[in-house]
Amino acid sequence: MRAPEDSLALLALASRPKFSWASTRLQIEQLGSPTAVLDASYDGQLINGERDGELQTAASMVADLERRSIHVSTVVSDDYPAALRTVHDAPPVLYWQGALSSRDNDAVAIVGTRQPSQGGEAFARDLARILASHDVPVVSGLARGIDTVAIRASLEAGGRTVAVIGTGHGVYYPRENASLQDELARDHLLLSQFPPGASASKRSFPMRNVVMSGFSSATVIAEAGETSGTRIQARAALKHGRPLILSAHVARTIAWAQDILKGGYDVSVAEDANDAADLVLALHRRRDQAAQGSFFGALLAS
Repeated sequence: MRAPEDSLALLALASRPKFSWASTRLQIEQLGSPTAVLDASYDGQLINGERDGELQTAASMVADLERRSIHVSTVVSDDYPAALRTVHDAPPVLYWQGALSSRDNDAVAIVGTRQPSQGGEAFARDLARILASHDVPVVSGLARGIDTVAIRASLEAGGRTVAVIGTGHGVYYPRENASLQDELARDHLLLSQFPPGASASKRSFPMRNVVMSGFSSATVIAEAGETSGTRIQARAALKHGRPLILSAHVARTIAWAQDILKGGYDVSVAEDANDAADLVLALHRRRDQAAQGSFFGALLAS
């Protein structure tokens, strides 16, 4: 992994008003490091100490946030979530509270509509409880409806629970989940790609779904509508090469889900929560067996 100063350099670059992650990532690939990109922006000259000032400002921001128990990781940091780092649209900076864990390699996102039926709620609740009993972290977005149901069920079952929010830390959306958000920030993991204090926007929630998909080993859609934002995460999961599991109700009744099923992607249909949990555990076993096979293959070839 890169040197710690590269993380500060990337944070400094990301703090600029006209920052573009797409162009900056390309520059990093061309020049070799965020520090080199920062240096190049000054044409090799220290203009009134502005370069060092940018780095000092970034360091001061990190220290200030740490005092507020908000941690900062950049995509070149050692502690950036490993699974999220592998996707092409991983955000350059993450802000988080709570604790990161290697267990999150097994994390599963449970998502769905903000206005669920009783059946949708039962599917999400039962699945979250089963996954918690198998020590599989549950990821969701703290939105009303399915997200909140899944998070509460995981917590009640004693499972590790991760929320990815579409605002900055310290902003509560929806407001009624304020105490739930604080509990996750204190005892589990609360993630955001937006700076603390950033408000919600139409753009921020689709971006949140992309992070949820990249962070998770799989996405399960408990219930959805035709215009539901859930389809954004479904498409992100497919682009990320992550398995996607649809409840049978979604598969039977939602046109965009039916289009996905016809596309030849890694998509499964679960009749109920037990079926969905079995699919998740099976994909984890296959992944672990493949990794073990690769390890022994490399060992024998050496």
